[in-house]
Amino acid sequence: HVRKLWEAWMAGEDHSYTKNGNLKRASYGEVARWVSEAWKAISPDTIKLGFSQADIIPSGSIEESDPTEEDIDAAELDEELLQLFHSDSECSEFEGFE
Repeated sequence: HVRKLWEAWMAGEDHSYTKNGNLKRASYGEVARWVSEAWKAISPDTIKLGFSQADIIPSGSIEESDPTEEDIDAAELDEELLQLFHSDSECSEFEGFE
């Protein structure tokens, strides 16, 4: 899917060029958007099947009832993220890397 998005970008007419006339690369933001779109296009079942086929998880442990992103209430998720962000579980004595 990323390749299709890149090809569409290459075929587009809105490009910048270097002083030597070479096409400038896509911005990091643009590439990140392509990757994000590609991940959204992959179903949870495809990911589960991939892990199962790679023997990372046993094939019998894949359940259709596993919650998907759509099943998770946004408010519940926001609250969980806020709790993690404000958590005191991190070492408060950390003074940087040596």
